[in-house]
Amino acid sequence: MRRLWHDSEAQAELILASCMVALSAAVWIAADRLPPPIFDPLGSAAVPKLIAVAVSILAVAMLAQRYFGVADQGAVPDPGDPAETVAPLRPAIAVGAFVAMAFCPAVMETGLFGFRETAFVFILALGGILSRFSRRTMTILVPTAAVLAVGLSWMFGGLLYIDLPATQWLPF
Repeated sequence: MRRLWHDSEAQAELILASCMVALSAAVWIAADRLPPPIFDPLGSAAVPKLIAVAVSILAVAMLAQRYFGVADQGAVPDPGDPAETVAPLRPAIAVGAFVAMAFCPAVMETGLFGFRETAFVFILALGGILSRFSRRTMTILVPTAAVLAVGLSWMFGGLLYIDLPATQWLPF
């Protein structure tokens, strides 16, 4: 436990992880109060509970990295090392990612495209923005985006029974 308190960064991580676990517990308790499902096999509480468990696992993993000393071996350069150059800020990436994330729900809301098509375009756009639309990355990203879009559509619609926006004018 001593390693978790040895500096201010470790203390901040401990506090953050504790807050995330507490928030996950609150989400779990709130999800338990949802009414039971009538027709759905999993019910409306399944997704919030799944997210609460995932956040708790990630918070505990962050603490485990700090405790076992793995967190200290990061890729952040030593501030006193003049050989390490700081990467230039690229605000266009942040703006592009924000626009892509804001654009997707707007497109689905208009009914122009459904979830599957919008997810495909979003994954392509975000991957392209992050990789500066390099040909190699985009070649790998097209089939990956297709598999992810179809897989997420099936998982949310077929497995979790979440009613997703669908495209009416496309034949597939």
